[in-house]
Amino acid sequence: MKKFVIPFILLCLFIPNVHARVDAKFKILDFETGRQIYMKAPDGKIIYGNVLVGQKLVFDGTESNSIYPIKEYRWDLDGDGEWDREGPGGKTIYSYDKPGIYNVTMMVIVKTPDGTDADKITHPVVVVEKLLPPVAIIDSKVIYERNNVTIYLNGSASYDPDGYIHSYGWDLNGDGKWDKVMVNKTELKVNKNGYYTIVLTVYDYDLLSNSTTKIFKIDKLDGNLNESIKTIEIINKLGNATDVKIVVNNCDVYNLTVEKEKAINISINPDGLNEIDVFANGKERAFLINATSPVKIFIENEIYMGKEIEKKTPGFEFILLLIALLLFAFRNR
Repeated sequence: MKKFVIPFILLCLFIPNVHARVDAKFKILDFETGRQIYMKAPDGKIIYGNVLVGQKLVFDGTESNSIYPIKEYRWDLDGDGEWDREGPGGKTIYSYDKPGIYNVTMMVIVKTPDGTDADKITHPVVVVEKLLPPVAIIDSKVIYERNNVTIYLNGSASYDPDGYIHSYGWDLNGDGKWDKVMVNKTELKVNKNGYYTIVLTVYDYDLLSNSTTKIFKIDKLDGNLNESIKTIEIINKLGNATDVKIVVNNCDVYNLTVEKEKAINISINPDGLNEIDVFANGKERAFLINATSPVKIFIENEIYMGKEIEKKTPGFEFILLLIALLLFAFRNR
């Protein structure tokens, strides 16, 4: 027992004679909701954002600690190297009027028996004009085995254009409920033929979300598969013959060359949604369709479905309005 007591007494005697250890910490909160604002990069680095221009913020340094009383907090809120706020309070309110990355520094000063000690910390604060939602992407691989099929699902290509993905949610049977959460990879094993709907929802640190859906047709196992035939039209607006690849429900592949227009018959699920992936002119686009909707796919600078994009002379509506005004003035002369 003595060998533990003596070192402890010596340690207690020693502490007051050394400089205090100060650990500066601060966080950023939304003034209205109290929600902490931060992002975590894949390497674990904490970034404070996204903050909107004009958003009222609370900079909170009260979690800083020391074995001695904290005397003063100093804040450089705009990253210009000058202290903007100084005082005993650990919180300050601030907002930014321009987008950019601001290196915010907080210094904590404590009073020690022989003077003062201090510590400071700097965090980049990202300020933006508007928040952008994340983009959900599913990469997949279907492996057929003797009596079942494994669908491997990978959402790691999902991204957030103004930050990082916070969490993932997988609906593996299309019932609207999550079956797997937080992981960016998962798998689904099936043992009979059918159409299987997978939905991935991703959230970013700004609480915005985005979902994507993939549909898999499994047709080499036991069980009946209800199918019907649907005609789709491909309209080529590029002005030259173009090779087009169409994949239906991640199973059936149709390769064709389209000069101007071409109609093809595809096998679909008559009782639910179907996924059509179109590859042409170095681009890819996925569409979800049902059995009854007419399908026209246009290939131009982009791949799109629906009506042809109208090309109007710039200012056409203004010219029509001017003509109408002139006719109205002429009639009332």
